[in-house]
Amino acid sequence: MTGLACGMKLSDKISAGLQVDYFSERTSGEYNNNQFVTCEAGLLITPKETTTIGIHIFNPVPDRFRKTFLPASLRIGAGTYLNKLLFAGIEAEMSTGSKLIIRTGFEYEAAKKFWLRGGYCTDNNSFSFGLGWFAKIVQMDIGFVTHEKLGVTSSVSLIFKIH
Repeated sequence: MTGLACGMKLSDKISAGLQVDYFSERTSGEYNNNQFVTCEAGLLITPKETTTIGIHIFNPVPDRFRKTFLPASLRIGAGTYLNKLLFAGIEAEMSTGSKLIIRTGFEYEAAKKFWLRGGYCTDNNSFSFGLGWFAKIVQMDIGFVTHEKLGVTSSVSLIFKIH
């Protein structure tokens, strides 16, 4: 996949973005090689300094214009700081041929530069939890997600911020 995107601030409280995507799928043997173009767009609204609302649409192009199925999706979410230490968010996603998925999550600053995180997703009834730590140029995140069939999966990331 390759994409070309642009975004801009429309006002003090509204920003928008648009991306054109090119997909190329190549398989060996007698299978088809697929190539198609689609687009996606997003809108970010900040009604208050502590609250953000986002809307994202992917692939609004009807499938009759291509040989291969590519689902369309619409995601709407909102997040807010309940106080200086606690952030909460929720997102709803609808995709072609799929049921509605709801995701919720929180981030709590338990100590200076140390965060606890948790969340829930209705897709596969999965829970997630983790922690994050930041020091000068290094950010480390550790996360775990549950899955009804796969059990617990973990992840670790290290991000170096060079100024």
